[in-house]
Amino acid sequence: MSRYNTNCIILRSIMSCDIERHVNPIDDNSQDRLPLPQYASIVRINRKIADVTSIAINGDVCTGSSTLAKHLAAQLNFTVFDIGRLIRRATRKLGYEDKWEGLIADWSNQIWNKGVTYIRKPNYIVEGRLVGLQAKNEPTVLKILCTANEHVILSRFASRHNISQEEAIIQLRQRRERDDHVLQIGWSQSRNVLLNPSLFDVVIDTSINPVDHIAQEVIHFIDKSNN
Repeated sequence: MSRYNTNCIILRSIMSCDIERHVNPIDDNSQDRLPLPQYASIVRINRKIADVTSIAINGDVCTGSSTLAKHLAAQLNFTVFDIGRLIRRATRKLGYEDKWEGLIADWSNQIWNKGVTYIRKPNYIVEGRLVGLQAKNEPTVLKILCTANEHVILSRFASRHNISQEEAIIQLRQRRERDDHVLQIGWSQSRNVLLNPSLFDVVIDTSINPVDHIAQEVIHFIDKSNN
């Protein structure tokens, strides 16, 4: 069997899987909610969304988007769909080589459409690099961008991979270059465009506050927007 046909089979198996994470819900009792943190994590509000039905989250490497998605899902009894993981699984299976570039381009519409489908589902949190554009015209989807200080990102990256700060700088740069490469091939986009704060309703800085407090701040924002 040719390498091309083998890769097609790999991609079909990846696309047939739903990358969902069901998180155990937390009892919705307002008395158990944490007080809002002293330092606000929401650093920018572009739009308020009434009647939020689902959430789209994006963020650079180690800005806490995955962790925040998990905490929000537990608080709101939502399901997480990770479109970024779907893309990463495809690229890891095929390898970062020229041979898969045509395949990614062929499958980019299917990956895009799958993300849009889940964004439009009520009670879902969709996480990934494309969600700002995918949810752009969805009026009941709260679009969140996670950010962090670059020193914090480096520290988290080094800790996650158990490497030195110097090695983290190198590997983080390589990771971002790979992201740009995949996004350019599949969707003619760049990280900088997809991480543009103007695409999102709220921008969150995860540098200081613990994630449970950040999640509580987001829920407070949703409650105020819905009232």
